[in-house]
Amino acid sequence: MIGNSELETLGDKLQTTLVELMRCREREARYRQESQALLCGVATLAQAKSLEQVLDSLILALKPFIGFEQADVVAWESTRGTTHLSTQPGEVGRTWPLTPLFSRAIAGETLVIYDPAQLPELASLAGAAGWASVMMTGLQAPGFSGVLICRHSVAGTFDLQSKAAMQRCRPLISQALVNIAYRARLQEQVDLKTLALQASEQRFRSFAAMASDWFWETDPEHRLSYVSAPGYQGEALVRQAGRSLYDFAHDKKDPAWCKYQHQIARHLPVRAMRAQVTLASGPCWMEINAEPCHDASGAFIGYRGTAREIGSQIRREQELARARDEAESANRAKSQFLAMMTHEIRSPMNAVLGMLDLLQHGRLETPQQTLLGHATHSAHLLQTIIDDVLDFSKIESHTLALHCEPFQPAELCRALVEPLQAQASAKGIALHWQLDEEVPFQLQGDAVRLSQVIGNLLGNAVKFTAVGSVRLTLAWQDERLRVSVSDTGIGISPEDQALLFEPFYQVDSSATRRFSGSGLGLAICRRLVQLMGGDIRLQSAPGQGSCFWFELPGMASPCVASTNPAIEGVSMLDLDVLVVEDSPVNQLVVSLMLQKLVCRVRLASNGLEALAQVGERRPDLILMDMRMPQMDGLEATRRLRAMGCEVPIVALTANAMTEDRARCLAQGMNDFLAKPISLARLRSCLLRHCRLP
Repeated sequence: MIGNSELETLGDKLQTTLVELMRCREREARYRQESQALLCGVATLAQAKSLEQVLDSLILALKPFIGFEQADVVAWESTRGTTHLSTQPGEVGRTWPLTPLFSRAIAGETLVIYDPAQLPELASLAGAAGWASVMMTGLQAPGFSGVLICRHSVAGTFDLQSKAAMQRCRPLISQALVNIAYRARLQEQVDLKTLALQASEQRFRSFAAMASDWFWETDPEHRLSYVSAPGYQGEALVRQAGRSLYDFAHDKKDPAWCKYQHQIARHLPVRAMRAQVTLASGPCWMEINAEPCHDASGAFIGYRGTAREIGSQIRREQELARARDEAESANRAKSQFLAMMTHEIRSPMNAVLGMLDLLQHGRLETPQQTLLGHATHSAHLLQTIIDDVLDFSKIESHTLALHCEPFQPAELCRALVEPLQAQASAKGIALHWQLDEEVPFQLQGDAVRLSQVIGNLLGNAVKFTAVGSVRLTLAWQDERLRVSVSDTGIGISPEDQALLFEPFYQVDSSATRRFSGSGLGLAICRRLVQLMGGDIRLQSAPGQGSCFWFELPGMASPCVASTNPAIEGVSMLDLDVLVVEDSPVNQLVVSLMLQKLVCRVRLASNGLEALAQVGERRPDLILMDMRMPQMDGLEATRRLRAMGCEVPIVALTANAMTEDRARCLAQGMNDFLAKPISLARLRSCLLRHCRLP
């Protein structure tokens, strides 16, 4: 049997077990309460959208099992804290100094303060309601550092169990703060992206509203789904979405619209298509661009494009085309006028110079020779001025063409210098020319225009040099022909050099009166040299002479053996020459020149007479004028060639334009002599085209 003492011992154990069981039940109940509170807190925190809402939710979630009366959230910046949230009115905005107590809490320690009056931080608040018992813990989140302060008006309310409960809640507090910080950053990024998208959309809409272009979009069936057309809101094209752009074509047979249909049927881009669309105001010219669009899977979803009203541009282009046509018409009229003036001026000049040339070969007394010399000089000066004006007109109208032919630089220099030797000797100055050994025997280029440039520079040098010498030098450097003309003349100041190559410019008026001239020579020289690929340079100073030089590329020609036929001793005896010329005076001049060369001459006044004379007896050579009554020289030449006539035909005409030469050669003529002619030029022409006995 169990004794009384054993029963008492057993009873004590049972009592202890019951007490412990009750305590476990109480703890379980408290834990369930905490868990329930935490679950409610989690649900509440999940709905919070800002830090303030999270902190409010935390206070509400902690209150049931922490048991505080009031709570505050102090936010810290550097060494100063400020009450950010509080359950007690009037506490928000209170400031706190950063003391070791608060530093421990900020670092993550949970502190229970049994007697706040003993602490300097809280002594002033100990007598106030709600500050008899205090517990605090830190709150940390990205961008936020703070302290949660829980307080109660009854001393000893917070104990170690309260501290343990707060410690168990810290993971919830920390995660909630991290989540809200992440959510805040995410929301901030969403807000920024949303604002950027809205700004971009607004910017696009603003640009679209201000732009003159239309913006349009279609669905996969090419029906308009969006049209933005500022200033055209009333148009059917804008209001009737669902129709295709092609439905508004003004002329569906227009090749541009046919090409558009072909392109969109194959989902091809449309670039700068110009076509007319029908608007309420009538037909309107548009320039249309479009790009096919596809979704992420590559499926075609329609077109996006622009349309720009180009009616004013079309009108400007039409006006420019009319202006261009008018300018071309005026240029043709100018060319025709120049051709006519060339013919009308050169015809009488041919008679004057021809007569003077014939007189120089006659027997005249000294006074008569002097008068003849003055007349010849004046006539040649007039001829030079006329040629300068006509050349300048052709250069300005871009109708002057270069003719590339082989030539010998030595012969070119000799032909340029010898005619000026008499003038240089009369002034007592030396005139020399020099051809460096490196210069090829034969070059390729327009010898006529090159001679014109060098002759002008030599003539000026002789004219403006009173003492000393003038020298022409040709050198060969780096496959380029270098031409220089130097003198010991009056020189040119820097101010005059800047304007020397301008048309009609003279160094001074006294020089103009003394030496005469049109002021076009150097301007023409520079333009001709530029056409040949170079440019004229000048080195000069007043009283120290001048040196003009230029370099021309691309003139190299295969070397050939030297040929220098002596033509002076060749006789023209028995050559039968038919002169076809309507001017009696020119007939006389040419006949006298031919007779001087011991040729037999026949005359015809027009093309019909020429055909008849050739039919009777074929001459050795025909000198053919271009402009004649009844039948001109071109038609007569064409018929002679059609008849099988192979007699050399040389154009002898006052039509000196480049296109005139081309027309003559195209009709079958062999050569071209522009009036006025000289005895030497006529002799050279006969030698080129006639077989002498």
